[in-house]
Amino acid sequence: MLEQRQTGGRRKRRLCRSLAACFLSPLLLGLVWSKAWPSQTLRVCAEPDNLPTTHRGGPRKGLYLELIDALGPQIGRAAQYVWIEGTGDRPLRLGFANDQCDVYVGLPATDGFHAPYLSLTRPFMREGYALVVHRGKKVSSLADLTGQRVAVQFGTLPQVLVALYDIEARTCDSPQEAMSVLAKGEADAAFIWGPAAGYYNKYNLRSSFDVIPTNGPGLNWPVAIGVRKDDADLRRALDRALEKVGPLIVHLQEEYGFPSGNPITIDVKEPTKASPQSSNAPLPAIASHSTARSAGLLQVSAKGHTDRDAGRLQKLAQNDQTAMDGDPPDIDEAKMSPQAREGRHLFNSRCAHCHGDDAITGNPERSIPDLLKRIPPEQEESFFVTVVTNGEADQGMPPWKGALSEDQIKKIFAFIRYLQDHRQ
Repeated sequence: MLEQRQTGGRRKRRLCRSLAACFLSPLLLGLVWSKAWPSQTLRVCAEPDNLPTTHRGGPRKGLYLELIDALGPQIGRAAQYVWIEGTGDRPLRLGFANDQCDVYVGLPATDGFHAPYLSLTRPFMREGYALVVHRGKKVSSLADLTGQRVAVQFGTLPQVLVALYDIEARTCDSPQEAMSVLAKGEADAAFIWGPAAGYYNKYNLRSSFDVIPTNGPGLNWPVAIGVRKDDADLRRALDRALEKVGPLIVHLQEEYGFPSGNPITIDVKEPTKASPQSSNAPLPAIASHSTARSAGLLQVSAKGHTDRDAGRLQKLAQNDQTAMDGDPPDIDEAKMSPQAREGRHLFNSRCAHCHGDDAITGNPERSIPDLLKRIPPEQEESFFVTVVTNGEADQGMPPWKGALSEDQIKKIFAFIRYLQDHRQ
């Protein structure tokens, strides 16, 4: 009898274990399944054509998107990409306001960046501007480029810095254009957005140049992931995951050609090493202007400007050569005042690298006659003199005080006034 009871007990225990297995197996399987296949997506807003950081389609997705692909499994969420066009605050703000985005990768983690609808993760790397020179060329400061041609991007901090030295600037609309100018031998060096320069050098120019990172106020900064302000749990999860992917980020930087090595320190507080005529020119308050603005907000991100922006400007130049009302003026120096004639020669020797020969440019952001249209006619001259004298650092305009006298600036304005009065 006792033996029968023991046998029956053993059968009941085996039956209970079998039933438990039947009930628990789906639960355990579900846990394993949810770990392998996240039940919630991570909506990542990104630009579709902004290599080396983001790209839709093609063999390379960009560093930011490959990073997100690695972080997704660690936080239990699969990435879903939402493509938004354009750099700047507006498309980013709309993406979050319309509940399209959970995150945006590559925002500057600095005091100069403010987006009340976002919180930022811990920084995961640094980005900034770079000097691009021929392989093996020794450069330790901008002074080493004195007398040479340096390609810069319009509206960036390097454009301002180069103007303070005895350097011939070649102003371009994008880092890609600057690298192309350098490769054609039309410039001796370039001072542009580092990630774009490094990627173009590696994959388009077969690493023909050295891409050297720079250090100094406003020249590089940490970047992080922007997360919806109300999703603190997601931000904390991403912070934990970012702690584990350091080696991957180093690998991705190498893969996409990001600048590496010891940076060149550019002290923007040191006296300019330009020609004696401009030796007293003050440096602009560069360090105070928004890092996010310097990077084109989203870099720069990669941010500088993208290929799409360069294409837009090229089309604009084809459709409207001058970006002014009417046709280009028929310039006849015989009809000019002596001041305007001298102003023309001053303009073409000092200003044409950015604003075009004879102020003819396909970019309305550089068209001086167009820009002055916004100012009441009676205030144009005083406005022009003030801006040229003091510069506008956040708009890429260097100060010319010391390099040009007030009388010379007024002569340049006389030439601009001639252009306005002789449009066809």
